[in-house]
Amino acid sequence: MRLLLIISFFVGLVNSSQSQGFTEEYRNFGIYNELRAATEDTTKVNVYIQLSNFHKFSRPDSGIFYASKALVLSRSINFVLGEVKALHQLSLSYQTLGDFTKALRICSEGLRIGEDLNENTMKAKFIMNQGNNSTMLGNFEEAIRLLHTANDLFQEANDQNFISINHSLLARAFLGNQKIDSAFHYGYKSKVLAEELQVSWVLVQPYNELGKAHSQIGNFDSAIYYLKKSFSQFHSESQSGEARILLDIAKVFKVKNELDSSLYYAIESLTKATENMLFVGMKDGSKFLVEFYQDSDPKKALVYSKQALSASDSLAKMLNMSAFSDFNDYDEQQRKYELEVAKKEYQSKLNRNIFLGSTFTFLIIGFFLIRNNRQKQKAKVQIEGAYNQLKSTQAQLIQSEKMASLGELTAGIAHEIQNPLNFVNNFSEVSTELVDEMKEELAAGSVQFAVEIADDLKQNLEKITLHGKRADAIVKGMLEHSKRGSGQKQPTYLNVLADEFLRLSYQSFLAKEPDFKCELKTDLAPDLPQVSVIPQDIGKVLLNLMNNAFYAINEKTKLGKTDSDYKPIVTVSSTYSPLAGGQGGFVELSVQDNGSGIPDSIKEKIFQPFFTSKPTGSGTGLGLSLSYDIVKAHGGEIRVESEEGEGTTFIISLPFKINQ
Repeated sequence: MRLLLIISFFVGLVNSSQSQGFTEEYRNFGIYNELRAATEDTTKVNVYIQLSNFHKFSRPDSGIFYASKALVLSRSINFVLGEVKALHQLSLSYQTLGDFTKALRICSEGLRIGEDLNENTMKAKFIMNQGNNSTMLGNFEEAIRLLHTANDLFQEANDQNFISINHSLLARAFLGNQKIDSAFHYGYKSKVLAEELQVSWVLVQPYNELGKAHSQIGNFDSAIYYLKKSFSQFHSESQSGEARILLDIAKVFKVKNELDSSLYYAIESLTKATENMLFVGMKDGSKFLVEFYQDSDPKKALVYSKQALSASDSLAKMLNMSAFSDFNDYDEQQRKYELEVAKKEYQSKLNRNIFLGSTFTFLIIGFFLIRNNRQKQKAKVQIEGAYNQLKSTQAQLIQSEKMASLGELTAGIAHEIQNPLNFVNNFSEVSTELVDEMKEELAAGSVQFAVEIADDLKQNLEKITLHGKRADAIVKGMLEHSKRGSGQKQPTYLNVLADEFLRLSYQSFLAKEPDFKCELKTDLAPDLPQVSVIPQDIGKVLLNLMNNAFYAINEKTKLGKTDSDYKPIVTVSSTYSPLAGGQGGFVELSVQDNGSGIPDSIKEKIFQPFFTSKPTGSGTGLGLSLSYDIVKAHGGEIRVESEEGEGTTFIISLPFKINQ
């Protein structure tokens, strides 16, 4: 009890600058009143857990204090659910303080105790926290394994909030493991789900991880955009998160060499951390400012260096003082507790074995093991059958989409080659007639007329040769594409690829809609560098985007949503942006139409598999999804800009390297 009073005094001392404000908040929430009114120990445990939950991200020392009280009381009354919840809050508080090793140990203890509760959500939370702490300790492979396990449990419990959070933590782990594509994959999955849920504390994490991912690949504007969106989702009780995000923004601006903005956000971060006595934030913010000023202003660097040391000392003291409220030595007490539990379990098993008899026990155990094994085998067969059927159906749908793309390409080639063939046929017929006329003139002795006819015949043959060569060039071009079917990347001029597929797509659409009219424009950068891509795959992406553009324009015209001055236009353009150092950069291809545009309500869904706004039978909903996967496989991005009623622009961004 004396130790409890000492720790209570320390907590009051640390929080003295704002104790009155927090007291008013608690009174407003009624938490203290609930604690005073509580007559049952289980109610007190739940109130202590509420207090710890309130403090864990803003005042982690207080979070540890109240979680410890809940833990001691739960164990004294054998309230297992309260014990598990208290351990969960305790692990989060230590995680906020930066003691990831202790947080990981507490998660393991909570998971062991809670195994028999049969609550997948609580079990998943512990495993998710284990994964996050493993990420913080640099054990990324273990973190990814744990987070995948947690994801399966959240899916079983259908907990959408924590599915989104877990996806964002997977993005963080993959980012730490330098697997950028996987980081973006889970970051965007988390973002889409969080935006559907519209829960602010869930939205914080995916925006944060996407910001860091964009920063790591040099997309600094996108990084700042997502980090600011993450910051906008915080509430007043999350000062530690606000300070951390502000510092992340400062770091991005520093890399961009926008030092004024970097300094502003760094000072904002340190100010918020200092005002709220967040020693981790004070330490990190001060260290950043030391690095910021070490060359330009050594005096200021020295001041912030002292602040960083002071914050580190305070953090160490807090970690030492924030032990369990009634424990002098957590490890020793934990070992005693585990020994006591083991003794009770041993005595219980011994009594049960004496009562039932060893033979009967073995028979029962054998019976249940056999039955459970059979059920598992049966369930495994059913799951494997369903999974194989799903893979088969998915493969059929993807093949259907590929065949549809092939049909579009074939129609374009046929229409493109038809024009020179028509010329060849027409000039051949005329030449046949000229030969007959020349024979007649020669028979009549009109040599001069025969010579003139021969000249005309020569011109026709020259035109036949010209258009024959044109058809031959088209066929050779298509054969050249077919030779590139190895799936290997090769340096490619994207301007040539874009121009070629624009014509093929237009001719293909004309084959289906003979009355369709559209102006084609190109704005291709003349000095566009070669990009290492798989030409057939990028061709499929361009063909899909162009077909969608023609479809949107045609639908707008059919529905009568145009005025008399409306001119259908599809524009294909290319640009490139070199990175600092001149070793590479990003090439952008855009396909723009002035059709009806995409409604805001479905913009976030258009890249999802099987989603389509076209009528039934007009599309599989896989085109944009496959395009997204192809571009991501090339290390690039595909995004959409659209205004309803005005038109749509799809932009493909692909990385390139000098001498790639």
